[in-house]
Amino acid sequence: MTRPVIADSVTLQPDDVRILRALQIDPRVGFATVATVLGLSEPTVARRYRRMRRAGAIRVVGVVDPGALGQSRWMVRLRCRPGSATAIAEALAQRDDVGWVALGAAGSEVTCAVRSRSQEQRDDLLGRRLPRTAAVLDLQASVLLRQFIGGRGHYRARANLWLRVHPAEIKTVGRAMAQMPEVGFAAAVSGPYNLHAVVHCHDLDRLFEFTTDRVGTLPGVEGLETSPVLRQVKQAGTRVDGDRLGS
Repeated sequence: MTRPVIADSVTLQPDDVRILRALQIDPRVGFATVATVLGLSEPTVARRYRRMRRAGAIRVVGVVDPGALGQSRWMVRLRCRPGSATAIAEALAQRDDVGWVALGAAGSEVTCAVRSRSQEQRDDLLGRRLPRTAAVLDLQASVLLRQFIGGRGHYRARANLWLRVHPAEIKTVGRAMAQMPEVGFAAAVSGPYNLHAVVHCHDLDRLFEFTTDRVGTLPGVEGLETSPVLRQVKQAGTRVDGDRLGS
């Protein structure tokens, strides 16, 4: 397989973004259907798609549904000693059972998604290895209960949102957030913050407006914690190089 050529920078045009969103909705859709829906020609869609793949802006991967295999997924937050979070994030990104890793909170917090193939593998990581790591000051692990949306977003200001929602409103809030284009991932999880979301905004000012005016005003939202992402280390099981997916 030929490795993609990673360009020094990738500039996505509005039509590129529309194509990406169409593929995120239906990854198996054909170029002809995308072209019809977006009002573009099929050759234009194919040409833009191939350009994004060559530039490393998009990569096609197969992701197994853990529920179909009887596996559980966990969202894990680690509070680390100053100066140690990057090494921990890099070590987690090397693991096959960790599909998503991000650095946040001024470089002292690591957030990751864990999908272990067995209970023994999960217990080894969450119950022994991470708690015994001297640089890990605190560990919070929440099982993913229901995913409302996942796998989209590309803007500059990214953040993890941890919401405390009234139990009767979790599904309503989750579905409402799934309709917001800024939300790349949203799922109900266990723990005191019972809904986790990853959001992407153009800048920090718009992130502030989004969290206060649109998320914070949703009926049932009782609390919200925002943790900006400093660096995405791994996404969808793939290492991230700058703002591009690695090979």
